[in-house]
Amino acid sequence: MSALIYLLSAGAAGYLGTYAYREDPTDQVRKDFLFLGTLCAVAYFAFSMHLAPGIPYMNLVFALTASFLPVAILQFLDHFFPSEAISNRNLIRQMWVLTPLVALSAVVLEFIFYRHTSSAQWPLQALGVVVYSFFFLVLSRLWQMHQHSTAPLQRSRIRYLLFLLSAAILPSLMESAVRVLNEPIVLTGLDFNARSWALQGGLPPIGALCATLLLYSLSQVITLDRLLDLHEILARIATVAISGFLLVGIQAILVFWLGRTSTALHQGYQLFMVGVLFILIYEPVRERAQPALTRALNRAGHQLTQSMNSLERALPRVVSREDLARRVVTQLNASGRFSALSLYVHDSDRQQMRVLDSRLVGDKLPLRSVVVTPFADAFSRGVPAYIREDMIRVRGSSKMAEQVQARLRTMDAMQADLVIPLMSGELVLGWVGLRENPDTEGLSQDEINRLCRLVAQAAVVLENLHDFETLKEQHRLAALGTMAAGLAHEIRNPLAGIKGAAQFLQTVDDSEPGSEFLQVIISEVDRLNEVVQNFLYYARPFELNAEPTDINATLSHVMSLVRAEGLPEGIRIEEHFGGNLPTFPIDDVKIGQMVLNLIRNAIQAMGEGTVRVSTSRGSLQGQIARGRPAVVLRIEDNGPGISKDDLDKLFIPFYTTKSDGTGLGLPICQRIVRAHEGEIEVRSVMGKGATFTVRLPLPKTAVS
Repeated sequence: MSALIYLLSAGAAGYLGTYAYREDPTDQVRKDFLFLGTLCAVAYFAFSMHLAPGIPYMNLVFALTASFLPVAILQFLDHFFPSEAISNRNLIRQMWVLTPLVALSAVVLEFIFYRHTSSAQWPLQALGVVVYSFFFLVLSRLWQMHQHSTAPLQRSRIRYLLFLLSAAILPSLMESAVRVLNEPIVLTGLDFNARSWALQGGLPPIGALCATLLLYSLSQVITLDRLLDLHEILARIATVAISGFLLVGIQAILVFWLGRTSTALHQGYQLFMVGVLFILIYEPVRERAQPALTRALNRAGHQLTQSMNSLERALPRVVSREDLARRVVTQLNASGRFSALSLYVHDSDRQQMRVLDSRLVGDKLPLRSVVVTPFADAFSRGVPAYIREDMIRVRGSSKMAEQVQARLRTMDAMQADLVIPLMSGELVLGWVGLRENPDTEGLSQDEINRLCRLVAQAAVVLENLHDFETLKEQHRLAALGTMAAGLAHEIRNPLAGIKGAAQFLQTVDDSEPGSEFLQVIISEVDRLNEVVQNFLYYARPFELNAEPTDINATLSHVMSLVRAEGLPEGIRIEEHFGGNLPTFPIDDVKIGQMVLNLIRNAIQAMGEGTVRVSTSRGSLQGQIARGRPAVVLRIEDNGPGISKDDLDKLFIPFYTTKSDGTGLGLPICQRIVRAHEGEIEVRSVMGKGATFTVRLPLPKTAVS
């Protein structure tokens, strides 16, 4: 049995090392793990062959390969947990010099003087002292790395590794000590199993099982970027132990019930009954025991689970984006695991993510808005979350490292150690940022996975809310259009009457004071009529008459109209139309109206200067259709510019900076662009002018 356990451990070590290496052969950490797994595989295989078949000198092979395990472990840990405060380079070099020297000397002496003995003599015993000293030196360095680490999650992971590495080293040391202290072994006349147990000593091979568990945990770190939570490990071990005692208890009951018998039929029936009863009882016991043990060992984790369960129940009752943000932040904050939480959602007007709700400890507020690109690019490529500790350990090209550093700086500004996206397909709707309390042990991978699933449910709710709000907006606009038609009848007719009466009075009373007041009435009626006209245009259902059009020809026509109206003194217009632009479906009347409005605004904003109108090929920049080919229109001026406060309000209906403006021109322009599934944005620097950029998407058939 002992030989079989060592053989299974050898197979598991070889498989884990090879599997991790094959996923990325260029990764130095995976190379180190392959070397560590290969050493364990060779060592345990050699010891298995020494125990059972009794192959000569396999104990020497075991001693030689096992001697390199301490330096292999330290080299792996040094690459996986790089630390500026603790450098293991010199120690690793020294161990690489001492280990082969000491190991080869001990093996050669053992082979020359004691090759015919079945148990290890003083050369291998001395080698064992050196090797275990190196093991404890590795534990000491790992503890120093833990003490100098400032990241809670990394400190937690190092503690888990200390526990697992100690659990592998100490039983192996005890087994070796018992083998040395045993009386000289006489193997003559022993069968296969008896020989194996005699050479193993008085203790079972617990060290090999613990070492396999350590390698499995390290493989999880490498291949899945996760480390099994210590609480999870202890809960699983305790559950297995309870199940084992349960199995022994069932066996004892059946033996007492059926009595002792040597009949093969009764023994088979007894084993069958034990198996059936154990299968029936095990699953209910496991389902109740493991959560209860995990809860007892990890109260903070249980509290987070309770908060997530409450949030999961609350999500179906969310009625708005603000309500969603409040519930997510409030419920997760109730767990006590986070010092800062924030929920960002996409702001289509600004093409940014902005904070809807946040909670934090301290006075430093999270970044209020974040530019989507390039921070969220990896989310669109399938990255499930940004985890600070994993990003710090990123290995790759310098360009990749620069991207990761940029994301980390943004996460610092957001007060977040973990960022989980709200996704709709490849579209990023927003994200949740969380910063752990400094006095906690960090989030386990299972907790992160559960948070990711919960945020995914919130993303579905957010997407449904968006669809619902869009439907409400459509109904609102339809009702507004109906109301606008009634207003047109009730307001425009009286306005026409007032204007006609004023014009009649002008013909009757041509005295200068009266004529001046009548002219004011007529001018104000005309202005009010324009407001009503624009309001009706904005509120009515919007329909496009899109036909394949040469946009340069449309703009040339608009420029002719502008020049025909007469340019103010000191104003020049330049046109720079790109060549080889395809014809594509647009409503040329509405596009012309939009460009004419933007040009007039630019002229009115400048005392003197140049308005530059240009077209070129480009692509959409928004979240929904980023990268889609488009025709780009730019209207630039070198006037006084637009203040930042005004920039944020330009497209709000009835907001205007002009004394005689209606505040509907730019909202109408935005509506025309959006009806074409395009984008409009404005950039301005005070004193240097403003630039309005319109991107109109090209259909696939128009892309050459």
